Amino acid sequence: MSLLSLRKSCQLYDRKARKQRKAPPSLQAFNTEHNASLPTSESAERAHKQYLKQLSRAKKIHGVPLNARVPSLYKALSTADEAQLKPKQFENTAAPVATRRRVPEVRAPKIGRIPRVEKSVSRYEEAKAEFDTPAAAVEKEIERATGLSDAALEAVDEVSQEIEVDPVTAYKEKLCAWLEAHPKSKLHKTTQVVHFIDDRVTDFSPEDTSAKMTQNQVALLKHGGGEFKMRSGLKKQYLDLLNEDVQSIMSKMKKNVKGPYFVRVI
Repeated sequence: MSLLSLRKSCQLYDRKARKQRKAPPSLQAFNTEHNASLPTSESAERAHKQYLKQLSRAKKIHGVPLNARVPSLYKALSTADEAQLKPKQFENTAAPVATRRRVPEVRAPKIGRIPRVEKSVSRYEEAKAEFDTPAAAVEKEIERATGLSDAALEAVDEVSQEIEVDPVTAYKEKLCAWLEAHPKSKLHKTTQVVHFIDDRVTDFSPEDTSAKMTQNQVALLKHGGGEFKMRSGLKKQYLDLLNEDVQSIMSKMKKNVKGPYFVRVI
């Protein structure tokens, strides 16, 4: 069996990690079990630890299985594959070895200008005040400042997680604005359309990311993914669709609830 590509390995790891409450496996263990190709360099391990921290925080907020957005594992690992260190090159000639240690030269210290008495006294008092401060009080002040800094960072991080916009809501807002600007688009003519929401796509072109709900397309949705024909005529493969969104679409169609429908791509 051939190795999975890096993108598919990351998608499989992310999909399994979202569904389990226990800690996900290490990169090396996952490669062995699933014949994957996740990098195992030091920088990749650091990126993996950061991803697990963000995943754990999202699970505490949204629960398991996790359907909320987390930073892409593929993006983190694809930029963390650093080269191996090159071996040190040695010269063929031997370096000279000293047979007797040289006695260091001792030079008399230079005597500078003698400061005036009033300046010497003021500097002495300042130094004495610094050394008289109890060490325990200084350590306590440093610990208090560090604790406040960490708490502030955690508070900012939690607020940013809470105000993060849902990807479906963000896509719908963009779609409404796009339809107003394109009154002749095919998307105005039918409501039986499903939109594929992929946060890795940078350009917003809904005709390239939406498909008409024909029998074949519905069958692919029930199957969990496949090659879909977009409204623009392009054919695209979506293999990892969020099962929760797919089940919601099937339920709405049974109840004759008109679209458009939306499904997130994992």
